[in-house]
Amino acid sequence: MVNRKKPRVLVFVVAYNAERTIEGVLARIPPRLAEEYDVEILAIDDGSTDDTWEHIQRIARRHPEVVRAIRMPRNGGKREALREGFARATGEVVVTVDSDSRLDHDALR
Repeated sequence: MVNRKKPRVLVFVVAYNAERTIEGVLARIPPRLAEEYDVEILAIDDGSTDDTWEHIQRIARRHPEVVRAIRMPRNGGKREALREGFARATGEVVVTVDSDSRLDHDALR
């Protein structure tokens, strides 16, 4: 039997005023991808003015081994949030998704 190391995958989820959708998106990613990949999720709040940050923190507490919460000090737009994420990137594969996205189980394959 071959003991193959799982590829390291970093998923960025950028959110701005996404209190209705962010928790659902983050909750679905860890169990689906962790089966085949060494997954880390950077959940980036791009200076939201609603409760997005609280939702991100709740999921990060539930999945501390997978989800890292990052809060931008102000809304700088998706480009700035992605720049922050790429500065922290450690994966072999980097995936970016919006706060209302859904990934199919085999999307990375």
